[in-house]
Amino acid sequence: MALEKFILLAHSGQQACLKGYNVRYYRLPCFILALTQAKADGSYVKLLKAIASLYVQIIDDWGLEPLNAATRNDLMEIMDDRYEQSATVIISQLPIDQWYEAIGDKYLGRCHFRQANAQCT
Repeated sequence: MALEKFILLAHSGQQACLKGYNVRYYRLPCFILALTQAKADGSYVKLLKAIASLYVQIIDDWGLEPLNAATRNDLMEIMDDRYEQSATVIISQLPIDQWYEAIGDKYLGRCHFRQANAQCT
């Protein structure tokens, strides 16, 4: 099932690129590392603007490990910037009912979950 999801997502991302849309794929651990490095080298605001400008942002491997407070806040900031402006696709092998625990904060978990599902219902 994971391979089929990835192939479908890769094809969708490629089609969006071919139509001229900005698309970026991240594995969550690499995305967190990019955010951490951007904070360290002073390019954090620039990275946030680049992420906000994407038409489609794809985040894979969601929920492999619980998020720490800094990462939760970063992701909330990014989701807020992108909400109702562009698409964020989250891929996970973790059942959705376990996402709250993976986020690690019930309040922010509800916010992330509402935003992530807002366009799905």
